[in-house]
Amino acid sequence: DTLRFEPCVPESWPEFRVRYRFGGTTYALLMEHPAAIRRHGAIVTLDGVRLDGDTIPLRDDGLPHAVLITPRG
Repeated sequence: DTLRFEPCVPESWPEFRVRYRFGGTTYALLMEHPAAIRRHGAIVTLDGVRLDGDTIPLRDDGLPHAVLITPRG
């Protein structure tokens, strides 16, 4: 199971946060500069570890997870 975001929010938004629940697990996502992500793509980190690509692997392990999504370049 995976999760992927394509931001479609107003250009003026500097960031937004989403709490996503997958089974008994909560993912706290912070997306910074979503307009730049639309133009340049994303760098995604999960619990401080940079992921290859922009897809977030989901696991129902009951632990809280932090996801940071920032623009490339």
